[in-house]
This record gives sequence, structure tokens and C-alpha cells, in this order.
Amino acid sequence: MSSPGKQDSPSGSNKLLTFEATMSNIFNEISKCVSENEFKSAFKDMKISSSNLKKLHKLMETDLFNKMNEDLQELVSDESLVEGMSQLEKLIEETPFPKDEKLWRPPGNVTRHLKTLDAKKIIDESEILKKYIEEKNIENKRMMEDLNMKRKKVNVIGEKMKELLSLDLSELKGKIEFNRECVEQLIGKKSSN
Repeated sequence: MSSPGKQDSPSGSNKLLTFEATMSNIFNEISKCVSENEFKSAFKDMKISSSNLKKLHKLMETDLFNKMNEDLQELVSDESLVEGMSQLEKLIEETPFPKDEKLWRPPGNVTRHLKTLDAKKIIDESEILKKYIEEKNIENKRMMEDLNMKRKKVNVIGEKMKELLSLDLSELKGKIEFNRECVEQLIGKKSSN
């Protein structure tokens, strides 16, 4: 049976050892990123001897490195890391792309890049909406013109109705008789042609 943090397969074990070595190397560089002179300059106002500062600096480097390595060992001993690495290896094996082929990635800051794609979509949709609004405005203008024309016709008919209603009954009978005679003459002319 394998111990926690180690896999049964040699390649999984090698990958885990490579991961541990890489992380340990990074931790070593991090712990040594503050030089002895920088460390001394941080304590220049205190009256601490140079040899004590040197010992304190070395102690800080060692302690920082050891603490990060302890955290790494806890992380490595966690089964989810081993499972994650095996899942990653499985995904790599199943991928249809060759390992040396570079895949497209969004440039720079992914969040900002995705926002630029959103901005493009927003601009495109805004253009579509502007065209739609322009079409609707043209349609509304045409409908208003039709409505105004029909209102004018209604007003003309209304005026004629007022004229007719304002006439006396005798005048109205006279107009009816006159219209009848005109119609008869028109009919008579048509039948003779």
C-alpha cells in the first residue's frame, strides 16, 4: 500500500517528487530574497551588533524555508493533491492536441480581455438597437402623416355636415331635387350614348 502523498505508479511518484523539488527550490529563493545588507538596513536604528544581525538573518532564512517546506509537506500528504495530479495526468493523456502544440490563450489580463469581448458585443447590440429605433421612428413618422391626412378628411366632412345641418329644410329639399335632376341628366346622357 502506498503512503499518503505518493502514488503507486512510477510516473505519478516522479511527478510528485518533481513538484516537491521545484516548490522547495522556489521556497529557498524566497527565503533568501532579502539580502543581509537589506536586513541590516532595516535594523539600523536599533543598537544590535553586526554578528547578532547576521545570526538573526540566517535564522530568519532558515526558519522561513523550514516553515514553507512544512506547509508543502502537509499539502503533499493531502490525498486531494495526489488525486488532482493523477486527474491532470489523465487529462493530458486524453487531450487530442500534441503536447508541443501551443493553444490559444487570451492575451494579458484574462478578466480585462473578456470585458473587451463583452464591450464588442455591447457595441454590436447597440448598433442593432439603433437601427431598430431608426426604423421605428420612420414608421411612426409615416403613420403620423397618414393620421394627419385622415384627420384633415374627417375635418372636411365635418365642415360639410355642419353646412348641411345649418340649411333650412326647404333649402335641403331644393338641393336634393337639384341633385336628382343632375343624376337623371347624367343617366339620360349615358343611355343616349
